[in-house]
Amino acid sequence: MRIAETKIDDLLELNSNWLSRHGLLEPGQHSITWSNSHYRAFANILARQDFIELNYRTKLGEMVQEVEIDWAKCGAGGRRAYFLCPRCGKRCYKMFLREFRWVCHRCTGLLYEVQIEDDADKALRRSKKLRQRLGAPMMTGAPVEKPKGMHWQTYFRLWGRLIHEEEKAFGFLVERFGVT
Repeated sequence: MRIAETKIDDLLELNSNWLSRHGLLEPGQHSITWSNSHYRAFANILARQDFIELNYRTKLGEMVQEVEIDWAKCGAGGRRAYFLCPRCGKRCYKMFLREFRWVCHRCTGLLYEVQIEDDADKALRRSKKLRQRLGAPMMTGAPVEKPKGMHWQTYFRLWGRLIHEEEKAFGFLVERFGVT
């Protein structure tokens, strides 16, 4: 895998769908705490009809940022909230805290982890996902039993894909490390 200093997966994320589902975009004062593997954050949200005001603390001190909200009508009724990126003005449903400001993924200039994976990492990720679906041990090459309730046809199809992905990953790793 190519090494990047920071990936977008490492940044704190603000998701308009999650905020809306939990009532945090309804007009009023709200608080939110969230974390990922690198950061923990706390923010006060002052929600208005068409924007939110975020009050949060960074290394630079207390920060205040307004983010506009664009409400779109849904086909089956209701509405969906989108942020308007403070930097580029484009509509997005996720914003990321980058350099002490909330911006969309395009404005971060960063890639998602899956965008910088090499072929061996992709094959290993796919085989891990297939092992999870089959309820198998995460150790590559470990035997895989058919889960109770799964059709045999589904099991054989997934098992075949798992074998294919693990063989691909092994081939790439042999190439990478020159082991025979």
